[in-house]
Amino acid sequence: RLITDRLIKILKFHRIRSDVTYSDKKRVAIFIPTYKRAHKLLKVYKNAKHSSPLINSVYFIVEKDDKDSIEALQKHRLPYFINERSRNYAGALNTAYLKTGEKYFFNGADDLDFKPGWLEKCLGKMVDPIKVVGTNDLHYRDVLRGKHSTHNLIDRDYVRMRSGIFDEDNLVFSESYLHNWVDREFVEIAKARHVFAPCLEAI
Repeated sequence: RLITDRLIKILKFHRIRSDVTYSDKKRVAIFIPTYKRAHKLLKVYKNAKHSSPLINSVYFIVEKDDKDSIEALQKHRLPYFINERSRNYAGALNTAYLKTGEKYFFNGADDLDFKPGWLEKCLGKMVDPIKVVGTNDLHYRDVLRGKHSTHNLIDRDYVRMRSGIFDEDNLVFSESYLHNWVDREFVEIAKARHVFAPCLEAI
């Protein structure tokens, strides 16, 4: 064995995981909540997965009553989770966050069109103290001005240690709002903590 039992004990004593490699630390996942758009899912998956060679996983999150989407995901053997939390965008994304382990994850949607190079540009901005990098949806005024982002690349350790919201631990988004306030609270808190950076080149 390359790692001896004695070394494993030392690593455990210092709370260092012996199974984490350099590549694990750079793993990236995309989370895509979806509802009743079964006909789009394979195209959405291919676009997201093929937009960068650095993407390890694309996960869909679906509501348990969305039978057509579940059947399509199973037919095409696409990775998915059933939403186990609030029946909304935030609940779906929190479900995916709590069930996965990639170092970085992206809160996506099933109506996005990922342009090549977006992830590489985001990772280039992910330098301490930055833990949240906002992308450019080419639509909202505040996004185009670099003051807000609806879809972000997020460092998992940031959420685990500080939470993405102010009133609950270890969650990405608040499940208390209507959809349009979910990303607003998350980004404003990240900005107040000086861990947010816009990346307008990431389309």
